Amino acid sequence: MEAVGERPRLKKLLFNVIIQGDFVAVRVVMPSESTVSDLVGAAVKQYVKEGRRPLLTRTDSSCFSLHYSQFNFESLERGERLTDLESRNLYLCQKRVEMLPMTSFLGCSEEEAKASRKAISCFNFIDF
Repeated sequence: MEAVGERPRLKKLLFNVIIQGDFVAVRVVMPSESTVSDLVGAAVKQYVKEGRRPLLTRTDSSCFSLHYSQFNFESLERGERLTDLESRNLYLCQKRVEMLPMTSFLGCSEEEAKASRKAISCFNFIDF
């Protein structure tokens, strides 16, 4: 039995996640013990399930970072609990692919890495 004056514990949380390139937020209901990583995966899965546009080039949740807004450069820690977040309205964007190590593309699939290598190699012949 709860004591008088004690706030009830939240069971589930509703988040509005705007994905880069889309104007309408994806609404995701998550258990309160979930982490930012869980929210990213659920938001990407919901976006793809709804068939939203623009289509995502990558659907692996490790290829995305979550921010408080599109103007905030610092991404949220993937292990942070959802109950510790300051807002329920968030912005999800794809991580930029680094050009230096061509072997690892932020943990994304090998097919994407091969396609990126081919795309980059064609620019070697263009004289700027």
